[in-house]
Amino acid sequence: KNCGSIGKELRRMGSSPKKSDKKDDVIEITKKTPSHGAFYPQFVKGIREAFEGTMSALMDEDIRRIIKNLIPEILKGIGAMMAVAVVWFLIQKAMDNNNVTFLTCLINSSKYGTLLATTVMTSGVTSKNDDLFLLALKKEDEEIGKSVEAMPKHKKTKEDYLNKIKRALKMSCLRYAGKLVAKVAPDVATIASAVVRFVGIRPVLGTPFAASVAALEAIPGVQNFEEPLIAFCEASIDSLDLGKDLLKPYFKRLSKDQKKYFEKRYQGYLTGLGIVFEFGMSIPIVSLLVFVIAEVAAARLTVEIIRRNKTKSAEGHMELLGEAASGESDKTK
Repeated sequence: KNCGSIGKELRRMGSSPKKSDKKDDVIEITKKTPSHGAFYPQFVKGIREAFEGTMSALMDEDIRRIIKNLIPEILKGIGAMMAVAVVWFLIQKAMDNNNVTFLTCLINSSKYGTLLATTVMTSGVTSKNDDLFLLALKKEDEEIGKSVEAMPKHKKTKEDYLNKIKRALKMSCLRYAGKLVAKVAPDVATIASAVVRFVGIRPVLGTPFAASVAALEAIPGVQNFEEPLIAFCEASIDSLDLGKDLLKPYFKRLSKDQKKYFEKRYQGYLTGLGIVFEFGMSIPIVSLLVFVIAEVAAARLTVEIIRRNKTKSAEGHMELLGEAASGESDKTK
């Protein structure tokens, strides 16, 4: 009898590795995408850090000094934004949109102009942006800041430039796909716009959120608010990419594996941070100043994530730069 029981137990143990391995794979994949239960709490915390970081930038004298030194370069960037607005205006006129005004084009093209301006900014501006990020990092946690500052940076690659072009194309597709269908096949324009918005927003903010935005198309009279709705959708689909862009001073000191881990594991934080500043970057002229101030919020968020990551011990956990220097290991998620 005992031998039989032992045999059954051995067979049970022998058949279990497949299930166990499958479970381990699930644990190892720690993507905090909108399909993960922890995404929205992270998203809310990212929004909170965006507002607190903005207040920190406005109140701190040392940070204000660096921002002030960037004003001449910001003014040059505004020139690039105005050029984008002029091209936008001419395109609208060429499309027989006689009701359009230059001010409307300036507002609608603000995000695209900011993307262009931040792409062509000189290395001196990039260096000052890095200084601003590191200063805010050290003010939040001096040891983490010193640890990050001591790590050599990776050189800028073509991928950094291509990423911003991809972001602009993605937003353009969302903006013009529905309008193009409306001209070609007016009968299905409403459905087409809803599908485009759902497909664009879902990977960033999840199915419930994307479905809610797409469902707005069914509300009578919503077409009268088409432009604000498009601007909101643009902000939604670009929020994660902007969040990553704001943490670039930290990311370019990480290994490829560390960067990939950070982006997947803490996607909710990055999206929450990004969506707040997306709306700020929709404001003409001041959008570049908003982008600079956002670096302070990004530094605060970086410290928050490093501290939280230090408490993780599950399989798939990876140590981040600055984690060894963090003295606040008692903080939990």
